[in-house]
Amino acid sequence: MKRLVLYSIGFLIITVLVLKSDTSMMYESFLLLGAKHFVFLIILQIFTILLINYQWVELAKRVFPTIRFKEMLTIQMIGTFAESITPAAKTGGEAVKVILLRKTFRSNYGEAIALVSVQKLISMLAFFPIATISFIFMWRNMSIATISVNQFQFYIIIIVTTSLFMYIVYKLKDRVAKIKELMSGFKEQVKKITNHRRNCAKQLLLSLIVWALFPVKAYFISMALQMNVNLLTISAVTFVAYLIALLPLTPGGIGTFEGAVIVLLQEFHIGIEEALIFAVILRFITYWFVILISFIYSYQRIINMFKQRKQFFIYERV
Repeated sequence: MKRLVLYSIGFLIITVLVLKSDTSMMYESFLLLGAKHFVFLIILQIFTILLINYQWVELAKRVFPTIRFKEMLTIQMIGTFAESITPAAKTGGEAVKVILLRKTFRSNYGEAIALVSVQKLISMLAFFPIATISFIFMWRNMSIATISVNQFQFYIIIIVTTSLFMYIVYKLKDRVAKIKELMSGFKEQVKKITNHRRNCAKQLLLSLIVWALFPVKAYFISMALQMNVNLLTISAVTFVAYLIALLPLTPGGIGTFEGAVIVLLQEFHIGIEEALIFAVILRFITYWFVILISFIYSYQRIINMFKQRKQFFIYERV
């Protein structure tokens, strides 16, 4: 019931944004994006999914030497589906991955949690410098803005996202401390995974490429929609909006991401209709399409997961 209410709030935000827009202008903007653009975006998103899975396989080999690409892809797809529908800053998906890794390879929780924790850490090490640069870029451009209301909105965004970052760091530190106390072998497995510097550098590079693909998709959409913005602007807008969407308000940040994108793009003189179409298309490719393909790829195991729901959320109480 709670999840249904949260979904409703997210869709309500999007509905309000649509009602405030000129639907005829939105339709005209949407027509600018042809079938070839959608095909390219879908191919790029599938490549992103496979690249992320390759990173997981390379990391997992340190703990589970017999792991296969397809096995990890199944775990990844189920975990992605779970994290997309839980309003918990992606922690729901990580919990599912831990349990699936443990079941698939008959390992202890320490090994599975070590792998998930290291992958998340590497991903965040790549993401937060990019997010910081995005903030600086937005801040510098806000200094020439003339609309004080939008400045106020931007300051609110800065405060909220900074608070979110501090919250995530605090919770992660608290969670890791509990893990060390409760899970045997955690420290040893982390050392095993991170022992090779060259491998760690490779994983960091892979994470940077994965994150870089996000604004590339966004910029491609903006070009197709003939929006007068450059790559740096689109990158900053999408990364800041992504951070805001991490707030555990609605499942997958539905509504919050779209709202943040519109507010930020208006600072660069993009109309609400163009901004909304841009946000909806970007979210379809990077969120709804991923949910759909995850469900299609592993629907039977996802159904079984929900049948055994309690079992899959024990880790959340650790």
